[in-house]
Amino acid sequence: YGPFSDGVEFDAFQASLHGLEQLQSLYYVELCGWLHWNSLPYQLQHLTAMKELYIHGFGVEALPDWFRYFRSLVYIGFFNCQKLQQLPPKEVMQCLTHLVDLTIDDCPLLGERCTRRSTTDSEFHKISNIERIYINQKK
Repeated sequence: YGPFSDGVEFDAFQASLHGLEQLQSLYYVELCGWLHWNSLPYQLQHLTAMKELYIHGFGVEALPDWFRYFRSLVYIGFFNCQKLQQLPPKEVMQCLTHLVDLTIDDCPLLGERCTRRSTTDSEFHKISNIERIYINQKK
């Protein structure tokens, strides 16, 4: 198994990120995961100076409340996160006061919920204040 093999378990991946939380001035992070990984590395929550975050291929269904710490975040993109359905609660999203650009690309469950405005399971109310929203649903 190589470092990018789908046979790598999440715990081993997370252990490989040991020390990442000490890079508090890191402003650009791009993480690629696997569909069978149902959480994000906890070390991310310590990267409070981050301005850009790209998340590819993780199997997480909902984003954690610790997204509230990303107050410097300007851009966030989710790509091929097939199970992602929920953003953090609206109170958490409101903490992201610098967020102006959101991309949801090939995340069918979240993309669908972010485009519906009036249904009870809509996520649109959480992102309606974001200046640029790009949602691409692959067919």
